Amino acid sequence: MPTIRPVSYLKDHFKEIFKICNEKKEPVFLTHNGKESFVLLSNEQYESLVVEKEAKDELYRLLEESEKDDRPRIGMEEAMKVFDEATNVAKL
Repeated sequence: MPTIRPVSYLKDHFKEIFKICNEKKEPVFLTHNGKESFVLLSNEQYESLVVEKEAKDELYRLLEESEKDDRPRIGMEEAMKVFDEATNVAKL
């Protein structure tokens, strides 16, 4: 279950939020006027998301590029294998 707190909670409970993000490896959602406004993540979580996004972007670029020419194409199963390998290497 996600941790959701008002943004004002951050000031007086920083250590608790820090532990949730860094020790439990969970994001904390902060609200402002009852609406979700911010998400706090550990640096490790953030870097993982960045690596995953970059790998997906590269995969889509390669798939799009392959549709423009006559080079042999790879199937989705092989493409996902390449993606999984790229994201797993980045997490090590």
